[in-house]
Amino acid sequence: MKTVLVNNDRSLSERLYQFKVRLFSSPRFHRFIRKVPIIKYLINYEGGRIYDVMAGFIYSQILHSLVELDVLQYLKSNGRSLTELSDFTKMDEDRTLVLLRGACALKLIYYKNNSYWLSRMGVQILGIPGLLEMIGHNQLLYKDLESPVSILKGKKDTHLSNFWPYVKKTEENSRSSEDNSAQYSKLMQTSQKLVAEETLDTFSLAGFRNILDLGGGTGAFLYEVNRRYPNIDRSLFDLPDVINEAKQNKSRDGHFVSMKLISGSFLDDDLPRGFELISLVRVLYDHRDDTVERILSCVYKALPNDGKVLITEPMSGGISASKSSDCYFSFYTMAMTTGKVRSFNEHKAILEKVGFSRVKKHRGSASFITQVITAEK
Repeated sequence: MKTVLVNNDRSLSERLYQFKVRLFSSPRFHRFIRKVPIIKYLINYEGGRIYDVMAGFIYSQILHSLVELDVLQYLKSNGRSLTELSDFTKMDEDRTLVLLRGACALKLIYYKNNSYWLSRMGVQILGIPGLLEMIGHNQLLYKDLESPVSILKGKKDTHLSNFWPYVKKTEENSRSSEDNSAQYSKLMQTSQKLVAEETLDTFSLAGFRNILDLGGGTGAFLYEVNRRYPNIDRSLFDLPDVINEAKQNKSRDGHFVSMKLISGSFLDDDLPRGFELISLVRVLYDHRDDTVERILSCVYKALPNDGKVLITEPMSGGISASKSSDCYFSFYTMAMTTGKVRSFNEHKAILEKVGFSRVKKHRGSASFITQVITAEK
């Protein structure tokens, strides 16, 4: 009897769904509802959202153009006329006007007293660490997404996979080139400050005596750790080429003087032991599930009893999908060909599989930047 009721409920649900699809896809129905004030407003609102999804790529290119042409920086000191902006960008006034009107429509700038000015959103774009660099870097992703279906079907030779041979070659157990490691480190260093701040706002390191940052680039995360917790001993573990660049920073900055630098591969070499906390800052989502399991297994073996692992990176919303993770970062890592954005439950399953317990997600204020998980040995 119970099975019959479930089947009937499912059948009713499917019939209602099919009715809704037929109704809302009917041109006749749309002509009718445009005459009903309240429903007309709702349909127009959803129509606007559909248009935004369709035109989203154009919006991103307007932003990219503003950044590449240094328009936002130019407006930082004062409002500028169309003629001034045309001269500055070395474009004719008609085309400059197209760009400026598009930017006004996106509320990146505004027009007042015959001049264009930075909006509050435009000012924030200039102030967010690493954002200008990421906007420029995203052009590689857009090149790959010229054929999104080929990415979804598993295309391997992509612009992003060639830009990130650091990740690709690590997957293949070989060392990265010095040039590519430098590119990786520069981009990571400019974008990691915001991630570090959000991570440490979300999870306190009070009580820890030492920390090992695994795959930490040139030390951007540990820089913020030192600023907030100067008594914590800090060690950085990364590939030799990256560590060589970190050594150059060490000679220029007092923060790096007190930081221990350890070169190696977390896939090929044993991890150093004796650390109460091992952090993985935007590391795991660069890799496949089997690689992540290997990394976390190595971390588990290196930690003492009661030691903790700290994972901070974009995470899928799972059933409650999010735009930042399930749209942007999921397609980004797919274009890299080695990565994957995981939900908390997916992280938890791998952590527990290798032996961790007390897996906890820490609620932060800016999940679109990063999300934080800790687990205990």
